[in-house]
Amino acid sequence: MRIDVPPPEAIGPTEPAIAMLKPDAFERGLDGAILDRLRADGFVEQARRDVHLTPADVEALFLHPTPAYVAHLTSRPVSMHLLRGVGGAPRLYDCKQAIRRRFGTPEKIRNLIHGTDEGTEYHLFLARFFPDLAPERHCGPADLDLRFAPGTSLAQARAELARLDASSDLHWVSVTLLPGQAGLLGLQGLRWERLRVGFAARHGRRDGAHRFALLLHAHAGEDLAPLLAPGAGDDAGLTGGRPVTLAELPMPADQLARYARDLRAPDVDIDRAVSAYPLMALVAAQRALGVDGLNVFAPAQRLLETELLADLGRVAGLRLSGGSAGRVPGGGFSVSRAGVDGLPLRGDRAGAGSPASVPF
Repeated sequence: MRIDVPPPEAIGPTEPAIAMLKPDAFERGLDGAILDRLRADGFVEQARRDVHLTPADVEALFLHPTPAYVAHLTSRPVSMHLLRGVGGAPRLYDCKQAIRRRFGTPEKIRNLIHGTDEGTEYHLFLARFFPDLAPERHCGPADLDLRFAPGTSLAQARAELARLDASSDLHWVSVTLLPGQAGLLGLQGLRWERLRVGFAARHGRRDGAHRFALLLHAHAGEDLAPLLAPGAGDDAGLTGGRPVTLAELPMPADQLARYARDLRAPDVDIDRAVSAYPLMALVAAQRALGVDGLNVFAPAQRLLETELLADLGRVAGLRLSGGSAGRVPGGGFSVSRAGVDGLPLRGDRAGAGSPASVPF
């Protein structure tokens, strides 16, 4: 069954994703039919790599590297396909499920195809199997936590945004300024050929033993300076109806281990289980104060952490987002457009004459 989606111009730019055809796809002679199905659903292949995975590859790249899964994925070469299409990773997930229904999967391990999630997993696969490709030209449309190192000058920050505007695939950027970076406020007055740019102020917070951060997003056209002031991130500062993103959430080892056990247990309702985690109490408390988003995707983050954050945010009803967070250069990490909705970003529409304030 064909998966129908709106035309590209209705929902924004195409997005990248990576599909892996597993050994059983080749054993059953279905590799050609699967690739045909991906093309029929609008995905265009940009690059292909045929690789023989090692146990170390499987353990580093997959959430549940059980002995049986490692044995299967290393039994013969697999093919990695760098794709681009409307909807990116979420669309590929739907397509993957449709392929499995169409051709049948005798068991959970032998299920023909794997599709990367957005953000963390996509960039892990991109770096490992396509290291010759510049990530700036194969990134998703959004970096919703772009940070500049302390000491960065206004000229340097402007040059970085100009580079992303000219030579990356990013369409939307949210610049996060840190305390002490008031000298970068001049970025707010700039206009770009293609990028739509928003601004947020980071404030460190503490709840008992847990340290985390809040990103206060300025409304379109709003001066960010007051949001950088000490105390702007206090509870009283979250009541202005602005988007606020919870970031840098701690990941206690005991809760990660508990989550891993719950994921493997066949009779556990993962939503109910996650709702009882102590971390959920912290997330819910911030939600009650006006936080509406959670930074889930980041570079150099374990997949298990990403999955737990995604489940916490989904169960709490928060907008899921992420970005380079100062860990890699701009354009080196990106997320889908899903987390853009609700953030106030400004920019010129390509080909339009005057700047426009465009909320998403």
